[in-house]
Amino acid sequence: MYYSNIKITENEVIGHNQHILAVSGGSYGMIDHSNLGFAVDAVNHETDPLKQATIFLYYMGTGHTFENGNKRVAFEVAKGILASGAWMLNPPIPEVISFVTGSIAQGKATKDNVYNWLSQYSQPTEENPEFNKITGENIEKDKELLKKLN
Repeated sequence: MYYSNIKITENEVIGHNQHILAVSGGSYGMIDHSNLGFAVDAVNHETDPLKQATIFLYYMGTGHTFENGNKRVAFEVAKGILASGAWMLNPPIPEVISFVTGSIAQGKATKDNVYNWLSQYSQPTEENPEFNKITGENIEKDKELLKKLN
């Protein structure tokens, strides 16, 4: 079971990027606003949370939207989208670091690879918390992981 109509905004993503930088280091700056707009629009035109998370993780992980925190925000927002859609993402930390930094960020992963990876490490759940609340909570919980994704 999944919940549709998860919508995100550019300002929410920017806020999550700033939160991530506050807990794991780096200064805020925007490099490519069009990449952010494209990723947010693509997410909002999809209704399946697994596909929404795939789109966000792929485009934000391969693009260079922000001066700092691109991989970190790509992962945490994708995780928040999944949670809001009643999916729990729980890969081992070394796997997150390897896949996000070694495959996605280096352009070695396709969207299909990202979808398959998310599918492999996600399980449906009965809970579907509000996107911004769960993303903010996850950022706080994932501080050590975020420092490694830097």
